[in-house]
Amino acid sequence: MARWKRDVLPRSVFSIDARYGVDHSATAVMRNGLLEMFNQCVDRLSGLPEMLRAFSEQFQGMKDEVIGKGVGDAEHDGANKHVIANLLRVPEEIEGSCSNPQGIRKKGCGTNQRLVGPGEKAANRKKKTTHQCKTCFEVVSHHDSRNCPSKNKDPAP
Repeated sequence: MARWKRDVLPRSVFSIDARYGVDHSATAVMRNGLLEMFNQCVDRLSGLPEMLRAFSEQFQGMKDEVIGKGVGDAEHDGANKHVIANLLRVPEEIEGSCSNPQGIRKKGCGTNQRLVGPGEKAANRKKKTTHQCKTCFEVVSHHDSRNCPSKNKDPAP
Protein backbone atom coordinates (compact mmCIF):
# COMPACT_ATOMS: atom_id res chain seq x y z
CA MET A 1 0.00 0.00 0.00
CA ALA A 2 1.31 3.45 -0.81
CA ARG A 3 2.73 5.47 2.07
CA TRP A 4 0.17 8.27 1.78
CA LYS A 5 -2.76 5.77 1.83
CA ARG A 6 -1.63 3.93 4.97
CA ASP A 7 -3.81 4.53 8.04
CA VAL A 8 -6.15 6.97 6.26
CA LEU A 9 -9.23 5.47 7.90
CA PRO A 10 -9.38 4.59 11.60
CA ARG A 11 -9.06 0.91 12.54
CA SER A 12 -12.58 0.87 14.00
CA VAL A 13 -13.99 1.16 10.46
CA PHE A 14 -12.46 -2.19 9.53
CA SER A 15 -13.57 -3.89 12.74
CA ILE A 16 -15.97 -6.79 12.35
CA ASP A 17 -18.33 -5.18 14.89
CA ALA A 18 -18.82 -2.22 12.50
CA ARG A 19 -20.46 -4.48 9.89
CA TYR A 20 -24.13 -5.35 9.47
CA GLY A 21 -25.47 -8.69 10.64
CA VAL A 22 -22.68 -9.54 13.08
CA ASP A 23 -23.05 -12.72 15.10
CA HIS A 24 -22.71 -11.92 18.82
CA SER A 25 -22.40 -15.47 20.12
CA ALA A 26 -19.45 -16.24 22.43
CA THR A 27 -17.50 -18.24 19.83
CA ALA A 28 -18.10 -15.62 17.12
CA VAL A 29 -16.89 -12.80 19.39
CA MET A 30 -13.76 -14.78 20.26
CA ARG A 31 -13.11 -15.65 16.60
CA ASN A 32 -13.55 -12.01 15.56
CA GLY A 33 -11.18 -10.89 18.33
CA LEU A 34 -8.53 -13.36 17.16
CA LEU A 35 -8.85 -12.16 13.57
CA GLU A 36 -8.59 -8.55 14.68
CA MET A 37 -5.46 -9.26 16.76
CA PHE A 38 -3.87 -11.10 13.84
CA ASN A 39 -4.61 -8.19 11.48
CA GLN A 40 -3.15 -5.69 13.95
CA CYS A 41 0.06 -7.73 14.26
CA VAL A 42 0.43 -8.07 10.48
CA ASP A 43 -0.19 -4.33 10.02
CA ARG A 44 2.44 -3.43 12.65
CA LEU A 45 5.01 -5.78 11.11
CA SER A 46 4.34 -4.84 7.47
CA GLY A 47 7.43 -2.60 7.29
CA LEU A 48 9.74 -5.08 9.09
CA PRO A 49 10.32 -8.11 6.81
CA GLU A 50 12.47 -10.12 9.28
CA MET A 51 9.97 -9.81 12.13
CA LEU A 52 7.09 -10.54 9.74
CA ARG A 53 8.86 -13.72 8.59
CA ALA A 54 9.39 -14.82 12.22
CA PHE A 55 5.71 -14.09 13.01
CA SER A 56 4.68 -16.12 9.95
CA GLU A 57 6.77 -19.09 11.11
CA GLN A 58 5.25 -18.89 14.61
CA PHE A 59 1.76 -18.79 13.17
CA GLN A 60 2.55 -21.68 10.81
CA GLY A 61 3.69 -23.72 13.84
CA MET A 62 0.45 -22.99 15.69
CA LYS A 63 -1.59 -23.91 12.62
CA ASP A 64 0.29 -27.21 12.17
CA GLU A 65 -0.25 -28.01 15.85
CA VAL A 66 -4.02 -27.44 15.65
CA ILE A 67 -4.43 -29.34 12.37
CA GLY A 68 -2.07 -32.12 13.49
CA LYS A 69 -4.17 -32.84 16.59
CA GLY A 70 -7.27 -33.23 14.43
CA VAL A 71 -9.17 -30.58 16.35
CA GLY A 72 -12.59 -29.91 14.83
CA ASP A 73 -12.45 -32.74 12.26
CA ALA A 74 -15.82 -34.15 13.29
CA GLU A 75 -17.36 -30.72 12.83
CA HIS A 76 -15.87 -30.27 9.35
CA ASP A 77 -16.99 -33.59 7.83
CA GLY A 78 -19.98 -31.93 6.16
CA ALA A 79 -18.32 -28.52 6.25
CA ASN A 80 -20.03 -26.92 3.27
CA LYS A 81 -23.57 -27.68 4.39
CA HIS A 82 -22.76 -26.75 7.97
CA VAL A 83 -21.11 -23.43 7.05
CA ILE A 84 -23.92 -22.45 4.69
CA ALA A 85 -26.57 -23.33 7.26
CA ASN A 86 -24.78 -21.20 9.89
CA LEU A 87 -24.32 -18.34 7.45
CA LEU A 88 -27.97 -18.27 6.36
CA ARG A 89 -29.26 -19.17 9.84
CA VAL A 90 -31.56 -21.88 8.53
CA PRO A 91 -31.71 -25.58 9.40
CA GLU A 92 -29.70 -27.85 7.13
CA GLU A 93 -32.52 -30.21 6.18
CA ILE A 94 -35.20 -28.25 4.34
CA GLU A 95 -37.32 -29.88 1.67
CA GLY A 96 -38.07 -27.67 -1.30
CA SER A 97 -39.99 -28.19 -4.49
CA CYS A 98 -40.25 -26.18 -7.64
CA SER A 99 -42.43 -26.61 -10.71
CA ASN A 100 -42.03 -25.23 -14.19
CA PRO A 101 -43.92 -22.03 -15.02
CA GLN A 102 -46.99 -22.30 -17.24
CA GLY A 103 -47.41 -20.66 -20.63
CA ILE A 104 -43.79 -20.46 -21.74
CA ARG A 105 -42.66 -21.98 -24.99
CA LYS A 106 -39.24 -22.11 -26.55
CA LYS A 107 -38.38 -20.71 -29.95
CA GLY A 108 -38.62 -23.94 -31.92
CA CYS A 109 -41.60 -25.51 -30.20
CA GLY A 110 -43.21 -26.77 -33.41
CA THR A 111 -46.18 -24.44 -33.77
CA ASN A 112 -46.18 -21.45 -36.02
CA GLN A 113 -48.30 -19.30 -33.76
CA ARG A 114 -46.74 -16.92 -31.30
CA LEU A 115 -48.15 -16.16 -27.88
CA VAL A 116 -50.40 -13.10 -27.94
CA GLY A 117 -50.38 -11.02 -24.79
CA PRO A 118 -53.46 -9.54 -23.10
CA GLY A 119 -52.58 -5.99 -24.16
CA GLU A 120 -52.35 -7.02 -27.78
CA LYS A 121 -55.65 -8.92 -27.54
CA ALA A 122 -57.38 -5.80 -26.18
CA ALA A 123 -55.90 -3.68 -28.97
CA ASN A 124 -57.18 -6.11 -31.62
CA ARG A 125 -60.69 -6.12 -30.16
CA LYS A 126 -61.03 -2.39 -30.58
CA LYS A 127 -59.15 -1.69 -33.79
CA LYS A 128 -61.56 0.86 -35.24
CA THR A 129 -62.75 3.79 -33.20
CA THR A 130 -66.46 4.52 -33.07
CA HIS A 131 -67.85 7.90 -34.00
CA GLN A 132 -71.19 9.50 -34.75
CA CYS A 133 -72.27 9.70 -38.35
CA LYS A 134 -73.40 13.26 -39.07
CA THR A 135 -76.02 12.10 -41.60
CA CYS A 136 -77.87 9.31 -39.72
CA PHE A 137 -76.66 10.29 -36.20
CA GLU A 138 -75.71 6.70 -35.33
CA VAL A 139 -72.60 5.80 -33.37
CA VAL A 140 -70.81 3.41 -35.73
CA SER A 141 -67.35 2.39 -36.82
CA HIS A 142 -67.98 1.30 -40.42
CA HIS A 143 -69.19 4.53 -42.10
CA ASP A 144 -69.30 8.32 -41.82
CA SER A 145 -71.24 11.12 -43.55
CA ARG A 146 -69.37 10.63 -46.85
CA ASN A 147 -70.41 6.99 -47.30
CA CYS A 148 -73.55 6.75 -45.16
CA PRO A 149 -76.01 4.15 -46.52
CA SER A 150 -78.97 6.38 -45.66
CA LYS A 151 -77.60 9.16 -47.85
CA ASN A 152 -79.35 9.47 -51.18
CA LYS A 153 -76.95 8.06 -53.77
CA ASP A 154 -78.91 9.08 -56.84
CA PRO A 155 -79.13 12.83 -57.30
CA ALA A 156 -82.59 14.17 -58.13
CA PRO A 157 -83.07 14.87 -61.90
